Amino acid sequence: VAALTGTWELALTAWLIGCGVALVGALVFAELGAMLPRTGGQYVLLREAYGDGVGFVYVACTSTGIVAGAIAIIAWVCARNLLV
Repeated sequence: VAALTGTWELALTAWLIGCGVALVGALVFAELGAMLPRTGGQYVLLREAYGDGVGFVYVACTSTGIVAGAIAIIAWVCARNLLV
């Protein structure tokens, strides 16, 4: 961030804006979790709001693409850093 912004003031401002966005997102998810206090997280929210089809697509995409990709990246970083 510091290399992209050029000054420490702009870097600090960018970090503070990012913190604000993350805090708002956390508060939104906390409110949604309080509205639907059931296990299942985002799946429950999407299923209740948009129906079973959207909930199924979310679970299918998460389990096959998003989580698998995250695991692959973590494994790649670990293997790259552990090989001496």
